Amino acid sequence: MAQVILNTINTLDSIIGKGNYILYPSFFVGIIGSLVLAALKYSKPSEDKKLKLIGFILFGQAIFIYIIMEIISSMFNNRARNEIKAFVSQQNISITINDTLLDTTAIKTIGSNIKGIKRIKYNHSSPRKKFTINIISRNDVISLFAFQDSYDSSSYWIFWDKYNTSKENEIGSIFSTTLYKYRAD
Repeated sequence: MAQVILNTINTLDSIIGKGNYILYPSFFVGIIGSLVLAALKYSKPSEDKKLKLIGFILFGQAIFIYIIMEIISSMFNNRARNEIKAFVSQQNISITINDTLLDTTAIKTIGSNIKGIKRIKYNHSSPRKKFTINIISRNDVISLFAFQDSYDSSSYWIFWDKYNTSKENEIGSIFSTTLYKYRAD
């Protein structure tokens, strides 16, 4: 049963990771549907019903596909945040930032910052100054990529390359006044 769930998750992740290849054609078909609906404004009443239905279906599928892609992407980002929080909560972890091994106090501080990862919508800002954060346990290593926010210097966008969806989209953000001193200028 667990293998079936894992296979389903991997399949959904690969579909969402290639979401642009699905969204662009869907958007194009939605435009065709909009044009059909616009053309109906000038058509004869006898042609209206079938073409109107076709136009609504073509236009509606674009909205439907977009909503489904956003829901699944959000589920993966939630899953990634929870996995990261659980990983950082382990005993005896080490953290490196840009290949600098942190001391015990900094590990607790940065670990606490990472546990506070959450989804935030940014307004008119962009990521800058990349940091690579490696969290090392006895059995595994995860690599996060933190980008300092262009507007708020204590806010960092977090990316994780485990899932296709989180390679290109931030999974959340953390707030840290400690992380900046480890920047690689």
